[in-house]
Amino acid sequence: MYAKKMFIQLGMISEEDNKGIEYHFIEDMNYPYGYYAYIFFDYDKKEVRSNMVDISKYEKAISKQERELGWK
Repeated sequence: MYAKKMFIQLGMISEEDNKGIEYHFIEDMNYPYGYYAYIFFDYDKKEVRSNMVDISKYEKAISKQERELGWK
């Protein structure tokens, strides 16, 4: 299974922009309007960023995505 599909199964919306960043985010009613819980994969910097306090639920998908990108 591809990482993107894993993120979708975890309820996240996946998008990619033209600046080399892949976004996985979830609309959460606990966040202020217009803000999302997110996980970013920055292709240029080869780094993962998130604003979530607990990402343990997503660690398997994050690790899979890093392997697919050749970062691990």
